[in-house]
Amino acid sequence: MGKIVQKIIASLLLFTSLLGMSQVYPVQMTPVFHVPYSSRLSDYANSMDVRMRLLVNTTDIGINNRQVRLKMYVQGNGIQAQSSEVVVGMNPIYINGGELLTLTNLELAPLFRLENLEGMSPSQYANALPEGLYTVCFELYDFLTNQKISQKSCAQLYLMLNDPPLLNTPSRNESIAVSDFPNILFTWTPRQINATNVSYQFELKEILDPTIDPQIGFLTSPLLYEEELRSTALLYDVSKPNLLPGKRYAWRVRAMSTSGLSLNNVFKNEGYSEIYHFTYASHCPAPTFILSEAVSARSVRVSWLGDKSHTKYHVQYRKSNVAGAEWFEVYTMNTQTTLSDLEAGVNYEFRVGGSCEPAVLGNTATFTYSGINQFSMPATGTATTSFTCGLNPTIAIANQTPITNLIVSETFTAGDFPVKILELTGNNPYNGKGYIIVPYLADTKIAVAFNNITVNTNYQLIKGVVETTYNPEAPNISDVEDLSGGNNGQIVTQTVPFVITTITTNPNGDIIVGGANGEQITIPGGSNTVITGGNGQIYNVDSQGNATGPFVPAPGVLLLRKILMESLQMDKHLSLLLKGLVCVLNLSVAQNMLGIPLLLPPLVILKRNMLKWVVTICPTRLL
Repeated sequence: MGKIVQKIIASLLLFTSLLGMSQVYPVQMTPVFHVPYSSRLSDYANSMDVRMRLLVNTTDIGINNRQVRLKMYVQGNGIQAQSSEVVVGMNPIYINGGELLTLTNLELAPLFRLENLEGMSPSQYANALPEGLYTVCFELYDFLTNQKISQKSCAQLYLMLNDPPLLNTPSRNESIAVSDFPNILFTWTPRQINATNVSYQFELKEILDPTIDPQIGFLTSPLLYEEELRSTALLYDVSKPNLLPGKRYAWRVRAMSTSGLSLNNVFKNEGYSEIYHFTYASHCPAPTFILSEAVSARSVRVSWLGDKSHTKYHVQYRKSNVAGAEWFEVYTMNTQTTLSDLEAGVNYEFRVGGSCEPAVLGNTATFTYSGINQFSMPATGTATTSFTCGLNPTIAIANQTPITNLIVSETFTAGDFPVKILELTGNNPYNGKGYIIVPYLADTKIAVAFNNITVNTNYQLIKGVVETTYNPEAPNISDVEDLSGGNNGQIVTQTVPFVITTITTNPNGDIIVGGANGEQITIPGGSNTVITGGNGQIYNVDSQGNATGPFVPAPGVLLLRKILMESLQMDKHLSLLLKGLVCVLNLSVAQNMLGIPLLLPPLVILKRNMLKWVVTICPTRLL
């Protein structure tokens, strides 16, 4: 009998405990916090915008106008805080059965105030909470009986502070050339992850004391210019306060996330970036005529035209169109450098800066930089060395009116390079081909191609990219030295894919080559030009525009001519010494081989000197 009583008592105790665990409270609550979550509790106490809601659902219809009180808990990442039993400043809360009550942070603000929180120090409350996972819970009590009438209802928040913007250009300690019409492009990279409705506050100040650290000088100097904007770039032009030559300026950007009228504290350092400074230099020009030459799938050679006042150069490069890509840098005293350890098949952007300051130990040089240029690395396995670069439009061009009557033989400017138009289709945007002249490569002409570009009425590229490529195996526009030995003129060789029927010149001196089916190609005039048609016939046009021909190559000579011309071309552009000797038997063979009249002795030999092609007597009849 005693055992039966013990079992009954144990069963009753178990049943009672289960009832306690599954107790149904008359009130159900659901807290909802709006993103982005603020990292400061004070934002929920002082904000005029709704940042959170507490839904109170009274399921017991017998409750009528009952006064209740709330208790709040904040836990996580070393924080153990809760609201006090008596909340100062809290308005009375009444609930009714079957009614859904919604309370926002505007009504619950006293719960989030420091004087009503236990377990949190003033320093913890004043600063942003450490990053991590937090739990915010609420309980509801009867105001008169202090009886708990709801279970603990919680919301989990993962608090994370975003990094402030990363400043790009002008870079730290950069030198910017003085201009009557300044166009300085300030750019930065956003780094927020969970921030919404972000705007940027740009600040520019003049550093009045030239001896003070720019970081300190910025904080103590008056504001020169300020602007709030949504984009990540600002063009500083003549409409803004003038910059004085020789003065130092510093700038920074603040990222701000707002919800209505309130500022969200979701950024480190209050959203402020680093402080960059630059010198508005008096007369230190930037490097010009910048080209890149891919020498392998993982390296590229960058060359440029410097100024006689330059003492040092700084090349910066990074992957293009990659958010947060890291800038790499190379310093050099020469007007070219090789960038290595690049990734095959990847696009890069780069710029080159020149410094006019003498090298002094302990001093950090300032640089005047070119605009941003681009190059594309060839895929792995590509064996052909080629010049490649994108000639981009100058960002600071004010004239955005497109020209609608661009024609062949005209010239427009892409970056620093004048582009001579040889072929043209379309009408704004334009497609076509042409060439540029590189002054520091002995005025070498390099072929270019462009697709969907826009040119303004000042003949400046304002949209699109002009791609420059050189392939020694393709019929590019090439200059070779005059083989006659009588002058230092140049010979331009050009191959057209159709049968030539007419060769004329226009008023500009350019050569117009026509075909039987209406084909037409324009070749720049002013030089001795050799033109080969699609059927192998050869024409010569002298520097005055007089055409002769066609010359029909003798049997077996076409291959020899091809070998010689390609050797000349490769030697010209790639600095390769021609191995072996090429002899010609007589004048007619020489003329047919090169396609131009030559004043040479009957037996001659062509060989390569270190600087030019020389003509000597062939010692024996090798052919």
